[in-house]
Amino acid sequence: MAFLDGDVNAHRDQDVRRALRPLAQCAQETGAAIVVIRHLNKSPGGKAIYRGGGSIGIAGAARSALLVAEDPDDENKRVLARVKSNLAAPVPALGYQLTQNADGVVYLEWLGVAAHTATSLLAVATVDPEERSATEECTDWLQDQLDGNGGWIAVKDAQREAQKAGYSDKVLRSARLRLCGKPVKEGFGSAGQWVWRMRPTPAEPVAKMPSEPKMPNDAYTENEGTLDDTGHLSNGYHPELHPWLPRLDELMAAGVPEREALAQAMAESNAKWGE
Repeated sequence: MAFLDGDVNAHRDQDVRRALRPLAQCAQETGAAIVVIRHLNKSPGGKAIYRGGGSIGIAGAARSALLVAEDPDDENKRVLARVKSNLAAPVPALGYQLTQNADGVVYLEWLGVAAHTATSLLAVATVDPEERSATEECTDWLQDQLDGNGGWIAVKDAQREAQKAGYSDKVLRSARLRLCGKPVKEGFGSAGQWVWRMRPTPAEPVAKMPSEPKMPNDAYTENEGTLDDTGHLSNGYHPELHPWLPRLDELMAAGVPEREALAQAMAESNAKWGE
């Protein structure tokens, strides 16, 4: 944030996207990969994409957003986890550590796939030491419950049994984020129930970072990635596909927040096409 001009509001989406436009143009013209590093904000919980300092427009303008955090299972290791990826399918987190060779030179050693997500890493990082200890105990307890039930457990059953065992809802949630994916509903109607399923065991560790997927030559337009003064892509606008975009620009120019402007522009467009 220290490199932004004093007139740029780092918490305002339009200002941030406009400030990042020269970097997008530089990347396009040179083929360089530009890495923006920022700290986490102080807001606990929530989705990982909202935890970066400043406006969400910083992550919005990027093609990929990553989180580096301490491995909750080993304080000497770190985890690199995906927060956002526009050009590839979701990939697992990777563990790494600093290692010293025989000559005393320190280098980064990749440890392969890590059983964590950006959200679970941040959930662990926001608890105090006493609560973290309770989370670790609850994680072991939940692991036993899952193992004894074929890798899944009904949410209501888990909450009831956790309360009996003396674990708070907050601690149980942190433990669940470590072991399970999002709750899923199984069954229909009154017979259905929400369950937690244990996250699949990571594949065998890999020795190197996964390579970037190769894209066909015609996968992008010539000026893909260039942002205009409003923070939108300057090329690739098709009236028949994006009839609401001009109205969005009008609303944002009038000072309407971007999310509200987008919702209003699309609603007006849908209403018009429905006439």
